[in-house]
Amino acid sequence: MSYKYVSIELENHKATTSELKGHHEIIEEYSKNGFEYCGYIPTLYGSSGKVLRIELIFKSND
Repeated sequence: MSYKYVSIELENHKATTSELKGHHEIIEEYSKNGFEYCGYIPTLYGSSGKVLRIELIFKSND
């Protein structure tokens, strides 16, 4: 079993929230290549505490 981590930057809307885009396409791409989506880890927070970067986690049973 092996794991793959894919880093994604969130769009930071400074006055309100942060927004994640493109994650569906990444999950579908890895799924087609034999990986299973396992979850995510927040890896960078802004000064207000909102998440600015995550890593998607994929597992392969090879």
